[in-house]
Amino acid sequence: QDISVYPGARLKIPVLVYNLNPQLREITLRLEGVNPDWFPEGIEQTTWVDIGSSSEVAFWCAPPAVASTIHGPYRLSVQASDADGNSASASGHILMLPFGQLNLGVVDTARVKPDQLTALPPDRGCGVIYDWGLENASNVAQTVYLKAAKDLPPGMQLAAAPTTLAPATSGQAPQH
Repeated sequence: QDISVYPGARLKIPVLVYNLNPQLREITLRLEGVNPDWFPEGIEQTTWVDIGSSSEVAFWCAPPAVASTIHGPYRLSVQASDADGNSASASGHILMLPFGQLNLGVVDTARVKPDQLTALPPDRGCGVIYDWGLENASNVAQTVYLKAAKDLPPGMQLAAAPTTLAPATSGQAPQH
């Protein structure tokens, strides 16, 4: 089964264990393929299951609310075993949902638009240039397109190519 979670949220992952054996069993459950730091209560639990009965065990996933928790699917596997060597497993994915923000600002705000008397004609210069500072503080790649909020006066233009910023990548990358 696939499940989704936002970085910074807590997600309950219930696991239902059946005992089809003719005797009481102690079953050990272990999560594999995930960052153990996302499971503050651990990735291994033990439960007793009576004959022909079932038991539900809950794991709590709490990925950190940081941009380095990259958006995407992470493989999750649950391994169950008993003292006699019997085992079973199930797998799915945890989908890390988009999180974070794009920070943007003008690097040097002291620059001002020249008035009509000091503006340079298009063939003599470029007028005023503003440098934009962009920071992707999210867990998803962002493409930024700058455009004027309204029509520019004749002779003025906005020259900015689209820019794609990778997500903060200091954390674990998703596994497919």
